[in-house]
Amino acid sequence: MRTFIAVLILIFSFQFLTKADDISDFEIEGISIGDSVLDFFSKDEIKKNTWDYFKNKEFTPLQFDNPKFAKIYDAIDIQYKTNDSKFTIYGLSGIIFYSDKNKINECYKKMDSIISDIKASFNNLNQTEKKTYAHAGIDDGGKSTVTQISFENEKRDAIQIQCYNYSQNSRQNHLRIGINTFEYRYFLSNKAYK
Repeated sequence: MRTFIAVLILIFSFQFLTKADDISDFEIEGISIGDSVLDFFSKDEIKKNTWDYFKNKEFTPLQFDNPKFAKIYDAIDIQYKTNDSKFTIYGLSGIIFYSDKNKINECYKKMDSIISDIKASFNNLNQTEKKTYAHAGIDDGGKSTVTQISFENEKRDAIQIQCYNYSQNSRQNHLRIGINTFEYRYFLSNKAYK
């Protein structure tokens, strides 16, 4: 009987210890915040996939469509500090496209699955309420929507899951799961477009 109880305690202790304490433990295609972009892409690939949509150039955004090593995501977005010679990742997103407009429910199901996985994998994350709102960047009378939920740690780094449902055929519905440091989140909210 003592052996049985000891085994149970060991099993439950192991399960507790396997829960992640840091958002940087979360990976998208094997990539985490804090990693170097250079561990996954060459400088030539980085140059070819650099975007220029921030007015403030403190961070450089990258988008890699269909990376060779990707098994789950159709695209990977990465943000690093422009003057960082180590190319340390501060923001990271995986994107799954839904080419058929009628498959938006698949996005919502995948979103719920990811939410369950995050809850099971992490300790001490503050969760926001899942909300749907009109997409701020689309002028179609509020028909295009974003459904999102966020999980934030005590350092205010966050995991955010979003489903984009566009009314326009020119845009693809998609799921986006992002991991962002507080520093990059602050940049997005307060500096990026000023």
